[in-house]
Amino acid sequence: MAKPLIMIVDDTPENLDVLGSILVKEYKVKAALNGQRALRIAQSTPKPDMILLDIMMPEMDGYEVCRQLKADPSTAEIPIIFVTAKVQVEDEQKGLELGAVDYIIKPISPPILKERVKTHLALRLAYKKLDATNSLVMESIRYARRIQGAILPPASLLEQRLPNHFVLWEPRDVVGGDLYWCRPTDEGLLIILGDCTGHGVPGAFMTLIANGVLDQALQQYSANDPAQIISRMHKGIQHLLNQDTSEGESDDGLELGACFLPDDTNHLIFSGARFSLFYQDKDQEIVEIKGDKKGIGYRRIEADTLFTNHQIDTPDQRRFFMSSDGMIDQIGGEKRRGFGKKRLLEALTTLKEHPMAEVGQQLYQTLLTYQGEEKRRDDVCIIGFSR
Repeated sequence: MAKPLIMIVDDTPENLDVLGSILVKEYKVKAALNGQRALRIAQSTPKPDMILLDIMMPEMDGYEVCRQLKADPSTAEIPIIFVTAKVQVEDEQKGLELGAVDYIIKPISPPILKERVKTHLALRLAYKKLDATNSLVMESIRYARRIQGAILPPASLLEQRLPNHFVLWEPRDVVGGDLYWCRPTDEGLLIILGDCTGHGVPGAFMTLIANGVLDQALQQYSANDPAQIISRMHKGIQHLLNQDTSEGESDDGLELGACFLPDDTNHLIFSGARFSLFYQDKDQEIVEIKGDKKGIGYRRIEADTLFTNHQIDTPDQRRFFMSSDGMIDQIGGEKRRGFGKKRLLEALTTLKEHPMAEVGQQLYQTLLTYQGEEKRRDDVCIIGFSR
């Protein structure tokens, strides 16, 4: 293995000789008598693995050298240790605030210097390995995003079968636990919005499981019976995750709302698992149709649980909405409270004259404004449509 390269910067040749003699057996050493020379060496190839930097130098002091090195992306990650005769606490504080990893006061102790250099080189190597690992993880997660996106309904399908609609899908992370499905049949269109346990990668795994179980349910039962579809999904997820036995520790599942829109009638059929459907008529308050108070797949719910269908008329200009709890639960505002269902319904009422295609992004801007500097807490998924 090649020896690490240490650059020593000091305007006194004797100090360069002393420091070099301490380090030369274990490291390659380069010397610079001034700041300008140090910057040229740091920006050349190979770059130093570490810089030992004096502060009191003419023309350009060590603080300025450090500042310029940290401002340059090509040298910002090189660890810098100040080696100086400046002994005041504020001097050390300034050096560390500029980005140095350590501060050693002259006259130096050779054993202390060697240990500090060894420690910070080891830390830098560990950070590099961590960065490489993180890069691989992020590459995998970005690939997972493509896989998750592949099971979303194509925009062309929604445009063709449901011209007046919007979909707001904003995972908290690269992938998420909220998802929506759209399944056309010979009789009509099935629309589902689901909120799986967890977010990020665990939530994304659950969405893939739910997608597979949904496909199985649609092979056995007609899409015009959403309650039966939900019941079959519940039993399938519970069995797949071994949550219908006393063995295992998992207790995962999802909440969802399902709407079937028949082609030949002016109504829809809604069924919800701890999920609501909202509808809005012009100049009328928004009406909430609540689903059953039980989720899907969870260990504590009986395997043969049944869900309820609700038939709702779909007159012209009636708008329908389903939403996960991501927007409702988001903390924000001056009092740092949840956005809440009431505020969501007020936002929808404010947007009732807007074209449906614009409502999703308007809602998202409302959420971002309310969220402010708070962290996003959950995935956000809202779908709206009208016949």
